[in-house]
Amino acid sequence: MLLCVVAPELVGQRDKDPHRPPCTSASCQKIETFLRSKFCGASPFGNGPKNGCDTRYAKPLLTGVTILAAFDCETSVTDGRPKCRQRSEPSAAVRSILLRQMRQLGLPAQAEKEVYFTVWQPASAKWFLAAADYGEAKGSRLALCQVILVVNPGGRIQELRKVRFQNTNADKPQSPRGFPWA
Repeated sequence: MLLCVVAPELVGQRDKDPHRPPCTSASCQKIETFLRSKFCGASPFGNGPKNGCDTRYAKPLLTGVTILAAFDCETSVTDGRPKCRQRSEPSAAVRSILLRQMRQLGLPAQAEKEVYFTVWQPASAKWFLAAADYGEAKGSRLALCQVILVVNPGGRIQELRKVRFQNTNADKPQSPRGFPWA
């Protein structure tokens, strides 16, 4: 579910992706390098972008990283659909920041209870990585929304990825909003 978007060496790709703001500053590139080295795993299906990052199968976390909030998903044996659960909750302040960003991306208020959170903080840094994911599948329809942020001391945020709330349809060859992997 959670795709870290970290690839300082593929600047050309970033320009084409509407969900990733350009990462041109030295601090942004330093954060991306850190995230890729600590948290990114290769896609088990081999079908992601070269600069993608599948955190469901992430590299084992090294010492010095605190997981402040996390969720996991497993496929249900009965219906084959993913069943997710929040294992640890983010702080009220971080939750508020993430939900505010999700609402700005169009997430309906009634969907907020189905948002899952991930928050990681390296011991050697004052910033932390915070992500919120929403996804709901009904038949061939998929509704989704995502935001991944770096939160610096004082609550200043830097967006690494945002996906506006949207409905996609697997029966149509391409989503009306140009969903990136449709």
